[in-house]
Formats: sequence, C-alpha cells, structure tokens
Amino acid sequence: MIPYSAHPDLFYIFGTPFHFLNDNVFDIYQHLGEYFSDPSAALYSYQPLHYFFFGLWSGVTQFFAAPEYSVWMREVIDQFPAILRDSEAAFSFQGAEARFEVLFLWKALYLICDFLILFLILKIIPGDKKQESYVSWWAGSVVILYSQYVFGQCGIVPITLIFFGVFLYKTKADAKWMGFCFALSVPFKLFSVVLLPLPFLLARGWKGKLTTAGFILFPLLIVYLPFIVHSGELVFLRVKEGLGASYTEGIVWGWVLIASKIFQVLGFLAVFYHAGFRHQGKFDEVFRYLFICFLLLLCVPLKIHYYAWITPFWFVFFYEKRKYVGIYTAIVFLLFFANLSDKPTFIGLLAPLAPDFFMSFPGWMDITYFLIPSGFHAKLAILIIFILTCWVVVDQLSMLYDFNIGKIISRKGETPPVRSFRIFYFYPLAWVLSIAALLTFVHPELKTIFKDYLFTRSSNFYYEPPLKKLELSPGKSLSQTIALRKGRVKQIGLYFDAPVDQEATLEIFALREGKTHRVFEKTHKTFKKGWVDSVPERFFAENKTVIFRLTNRSPDPLPVSIRKLPNFVQDFKLAWNETNQEAVDGGVLRIHVLEEPLFLHDSSRPWEGIRDSLNQERKFFALWSILLLMSFFKIRQCIKRSATKD
Repeated sequence: MIPYSAHPDLFYIFGTPFHFLNDNVFDIYQHLGEYFSDPSAALYSYQPLHYFFFGLWSGVTQFFAAPEYSVWMREVIDQFPAILRDSEAAFSFQGAEARFEVLFLWKALYLICDFLILFLILKIIPGDKKQESYVSWWAGSVVILYSQYVFGQCGIVPITLIFFGVFLYKTKADAKWMGFCFALSVPFKLFSVVLLPLPFLLARGWKGKLTTAGFILFPLLIVYLPFIVHSGELVFLRVKEGLGASYTEGIVWGWVLIASKIFQVLGFLAVFYHAGFRHQGKFDEVFRYLFICFLLLLCVPLKIHYYAWITPFWFVFFYEKRKYVGIYTAIVFLLFFANLSDKPTFIGLLAPLAPDFFMSFPGWMDITYFLIPSGFHAKLAILIIFILTCWVVVDQLSMLYDFNIGKIISRKGETPPVRSFRIFYFYPLAWVLSIAALLTFVHPELKTIFKDYLFTRSSNFYYEPPLKKLELSPGKSLSQTIALRKGRVKQIGLYFDAPVDQEATLEIFALREGKTHRVFEKTHKTFKKGWVDSVPERFFAENKTVIFRLTNRSPDPLPVSIRKLPNFVQDFKLAWNETNQEAVDGGVLRIHVLEEPLFLHDSSRPWEGIRDSLNQERKFFALWSILLLMSFFKIRQCIKRSATKD
C-alpha cells in the first residue's frame, strides 16, 4: 500500500520541511504568519523538531529519488494554497511523475520506526508465548496499516521515542533517560506532554527526581527557547486555540466532552498518585501507567490515525485480558464508522493512482451525514467508544490499586490470544475486490442511484458548529459565493435545522462572459427539516464560481442558521445581497455542492489514468514487485518453519 496511497498531509509532513531547510527558513512560525499575512496561520503548524527531522529525511529522499523530486517539491511550495483546497492537485504538478517512488521513500521512515517498536517491545515483554501473541496482532494491524502506510501520518516517530525511553528504564532502572526520551518526543507531537510527570514521579529520592527533572527540561528548553524568543506565543498558538475544537464541537455531544474531561482529570490523578506514592518498583506497573494515560488521552478520539499511538499498548495487554480483543475491535470499527471525515481520508487516499478519478468519490462522512444530517450516528459511536474506554481504564486502575470492582472484565481462565496468519490473506483480497467494485460503479449503464454517490464535493461544513441565527427580513436576500472544484454543477442543497412554514426563493447564478446569468430558480411555500435540494440543468461554470441566493418572500422574518466559517477558507463569501456585498462575518450557510465528475462522461478515463500513472514508473514497480515476491516467499518460509517447530 505504501506507494499507491497518500493523504495530502504528507506534503505538510515532508514537502514543506524540505522547502524550509533548502531555503534556510529556521523560524517556521514567523514564516507561516508572513506567508499567509496572518499570524494565526501558525495554528496549522507542527512542533519544531518535526520540521528539522522530516526536512532532513526529505533531503535523504532527494538522493535516492528521481530528479523530478526537487521540481515536484518546488511546485508544491509555489502552489501551496491550492493544496489547502484541492487535495488532488499536488499529484498533477510538474515532477509528480516520481510520486510512487517518493511515497515509498517517505513512508520507509515509518517502516523503520514500526520495526524498531517491534524490536523494543519484544525486548521488553517476557516469554515466548506473550511475544508470539504480540507479533500475531502487530502484523497486519488495521490501524497501523491505515494511519501510517495508507494515510501517511507521522505519529509513529514520537511513539518510537517513547518506547525507547521505556526500554532504557527497564534495562538501566533509571528514570532520567526515560524522561529525556519522553521530553524529546514532545517537539514532534504535543500529545506526549501528558507523560512527562511519570519519569519524575518514578525517580528514586529527591536527588534522582531533580536529575530526572533536568533531563526532562533540558531538551525542551534547547528546542523551544530559540523559537519562543523569536516568535513568542505563535509557538504555542495551537495549544492555546485547542486542538480539534471545531471538529469535536460538531461530532460529539457537549456533555460527553465534559464527562471525558472530568474522567481524564480523575484518571491522570489516580495514575500519578500511584506512580509517586505506591509504586513498588515493578516494571509491569510502568507499562500499565502508559496504557492508562493513552486510554485517557483518547477516550474521545478525534481522528483514526491518533489511535496508532495506543495500538501497540493494546496488543501487549491482549495477552493479559482476552476480552480486550473484542473491546478493541469494537472501538476500531466505530472509529472508522464515525471518523472518516472527508474524501482524502476515504477512497481519495488512492489519489496517487488517478487523482481526478479517486478524488471524485465522496468521503464516508459525506455519505453518512448526507443521509443522517444530525450526525447522530457519529455522536453515538463516540459515546460508545468513551464508555468502552472508561470500562478498560477502571479495570486497569483496579489492578493497580488491587480493589475488586465486581469482575468487570474477567481476569482468570483465559488462553493467550494468537491471531491466525491466514487473516492476512484477506487484506489484499478485500483491497482488490473493493477497487474492482468501485471501477464497476462508474459504468455509464448503471442505475442513477449509484451515480448519485459519485460526486465531487466543493463545500460541506457538516461538522462546523453553529455561529448564529439570523432573521431574514421580508424581501431581503442572503447570497453566498461558492468556489467549485470542477465547474460542472450537479446539485446544491441547503439545510434547515427545523421546519419553516414560510415562502422563500432559492436561486443559482453563474458567470458567463463576465455577466451574471440565473441558471436555477424555485419558490418554496414551506421547508421541511433537512436538506432542500436545488437541481439545475447541467451547466459548466467557466470560472468555477457560482452564487447561491436565498430570498424571503413571506411577510414575516425567515429564521436562517449560519454555520461557523472554517479557518483560512476564503472562497465562500456570505452577504446580504450580491449588489452591496454587506458581508456576514465569519459565517456560511449550511450548503453542500455536488459536481458532475468527468469520468461519468467517459468511462475509459479511470483506466487510462491508472495505466498512465503506472507506466511512468515502470522501473520502480519492477523493483517493487521483486521486493514483494521476496517478502512473500520469506513469510511462507517462516510459516512452514513455525509449523514444523510446533
């Protein structure tokens, strides 16, 4: 999967650091603020070590990749704003002919970290049976495969540092080096900051605690202090604003978030108290501390790839509690069900093969929110994840404090869970069948019901929180300018939060030869709760822009819900009317726009695009095929050897 798939985040992870180092940009935060002419742009920045580490890896990639690599990265940087909106654009830039080779080299870093984690865990956990159990679950983990090798997220790098710190603690029986590794992981990803109290509390005596505190503070000061002096609060803007705030407000019930915060505080206090005052020097307890901390951190998980942080810990504890296998499986299923937020996280991950084709499919959340606009399914899934996580946390705390909670999860009489190797044959089979089904759906003779799900989404603020309620006066209009992706408008829908028994007109305008032309108009006597669709005749917006207008035709004010405008989305302008353009600051109507994908008009385009992509890197794929065959025969050899041994 490594060379065939990618999320646009990979360009922020590897591409922009490559640019920064090559152009001698060392203060990333100030540079981003100046680039976007907005200091708050640093909200989308990573931590300092991220840029230098991944920038250096991108430099290594340059030595092994085709000459087009440097050209491609320069195009990515020069057209950076396009990637913010058109996720598939980067795979069509000049130099992208080397994309499969580059994706392989980029993600090879994750492969190295993955095997390092495996090596360290096998050194940490005792017993052949326990190690066999871990390996059987590690090999082919759905979360790791998706988040690291398909999606391409980078959380596995700081996790490697955390496991290295745990390994050093076990081998040296000294918490200071664990504290150093934990602190070194923070400038990669901030989530590990919650672990920093543990090494300090586990250190023996006040001298040991002071030494450990120094080992924790030293890397943090060395890394952060120069940026703080130069850029001030921009370095911590992401922490100040709150990670994923707008995302969670729309996808989680507010009371669940409040309950999770209370549970997290109590859980962390329980762990830290035990580590500081009741720890008896048992290493198993240290591993349990980390497991509980990650469970608390992700009791309301925001994204699937975040769960890769805790997955290695789950696999270790499968041996202790067989029932954890079922709980983990349920959580992972619900994560995929509720959190595949948009097309780049779903079928759009295959954009490297044929960008225009695969990015024309909706994301899973696009489909589910279109069918269930309230988002009840996602909120319920997150609630169940929260309950299951709390269940496991309480069970783990009961072992630490040795109290009986009515045998919430059985402790005895369980056999070590070892997953059969045959399950791995299912992965490539399921993948091939899924691609075949998708390619079949685009056949022109299929029923319209299938084609309705094959759309290009230009805008859909499903999980943006409400901003305000407006009372649209009689005769008054609200106009929203919408930037399209392809320009072939298929359908525009407006969502009403409640039934409205008032008359209003919906209109769509397009620019043709510099003039505004009405392409759709319909007056509704009433509106039901939910989506109200406007389906104009097929037309092509030459400048990829349309204007949607809502006009109140009734004698009473018309209540309209305004959603919060996402940060840095400048293409959707909401105004009282298109003549004086009196803007509604920070707000947008809850609109979805479906566009006709080009491949529905020419069913040969997907095949041609994929064929051309593969032909561009014939030499690389020859090497890739040889590596896959070698791996396959090596795995078969190991399986036969294991069977003979048993």
